[in-house]
This record gives sequence, structure tokens and C-alpha cells, in this order.
Amino acid sequence: MLTIYITSTVIFTMFLSATVKYLAKIIKKKRFSTKELVFTYLWASGAPSNHTAIMFSTLTQMILFFGLDSPIVLITLLFMSYEIYRILNQRKGYEAFEALFGKILDKKANEQDFYKLKDMLGHSIFDIVMGALLGTFIGVVAYHYYGNSIKPLIVN
Repeated sequence: MLTIYITSTVIFTMFLSATVKYLAKIIKKKRFSTKELVFTYLWASGAPSNHTAIMFSTLTQMILFFGLDSPIVLITLLFMSYEIYRILNQRKGYEAFEALFGKILDKKANEQDFYKLKDMLGHSIFDIVMGALLGTFIGVVAYHYYGNSIKPLIVN
């Protein structure tokens, strides 16, 4: 039952995070694009980070279910720390590649390609913080909406 509950919350978090990201792009560009909608749901970086939102949603629910002193919370936190570290370092590597790419090609002639490349660069600290806040919020709301009713069945 806990697996179904957490999995459904993860799926909801993923779609909500991608929707927020796409709405921010619509507001910024002032146009709707089906192609960009699909791209945003499948690949795009930017705020909020989908991965971070999912991780924090899961961690928040684990803390609320099992408490801070549980080994499963510690293991979840360790995996999350590694993943966030990896996401930030991936961004640094891509920024170095972008600088090299900018020297090779004329930036003005290929401006659209640069925006696509920048959109795939991973996440900045701001993106991760926004994902963490969204994930924590969703985790708390999901726990209080459904978790309280199934907690007595799972945790003794």
C-alpha cells in the first residue's frame, strides 16, 4: 500500500513540476507550442527541477511516515545528496561545453541552437531549490491528505 501511495505521489509530482515549468515558459515567451510542451515534459531543464521535486516529495513522506531516526530516511537522504551533487556537476560540465561550442560557431547566426543547448544544460541551484520547495510542499500535502489514513496500516 505504501508503494502505491508513494508511486502515485511521485507521478503527480513529476507532472505538476513539468506543468509549472511549461507555464513559466509560456509566460516568458508569450506563445503556446505543442512541440515545446512535449519537450518540456520529456527533457527540458529549468525551474523547478523535476528530479529534485520527486526526491524531496519522497523524502518528506518518508520522514512523516517513519521519523528522522529511521534508517530508510537516512538511506533516502544519502541517495538524494549524491543525485543533487551529480545534477549540479553535470551543469558545470555542460557550461564548459557551451563555452567551447560558442567559440566554434557564430553565436548570432545560431541563436536558436544556443537556446536549445542551454535548455538541456541541467539545473542551476535556483532550479534545485525551487524543485525542493515544490517537492516538500507536495509531500506534506499528500501525506496530510492520504498518508494519515494509511499510516496506521503500515507503521506500528
